[in-house]
Amino acid sequence: MPRPDGSFPLSQDPAVENQQGSTSDETVAEQVEAGESAQYRYLGFLRMGESRQKNNAMAVLRKDDEVMMLKVGDHVDNHLILRAITAESVIMRDTDTSMDRIVLLSEETVEQE
Repeated sequence: MPRPDGSFPLSQDPAVENQQGSTSDETVAEQVEAGESAQYRYLGFLRMGESRQKNNAMAVLRKDDEVMMLKVGDHVDNHLILRAITAESVIMRDTDTSMDRIVLLSEETVEQE
């Protein structure tokens, strides 16, 4: 059956057409999630104390004009928890979806006036 614009679907199976629609919905949801994690910048980390054995690193994150120093287990915001800190990235867990988000080390430089 033709669509309202006069074109025909590639498949005559309505289930396939519905799957294509749900994929685009999922893509939009992924883009929204990516936009949310993109607002955080990982500026670096500090190692507190003398021992390298203990996980006592603190990540320096920036969101807009706010700079945060967090350790593993701290809440980044209402639904994000800092899960891991490495020299290259931090991993945050979304408590609503239980999905991890990776924020890579920012190459952005801060200009001083």
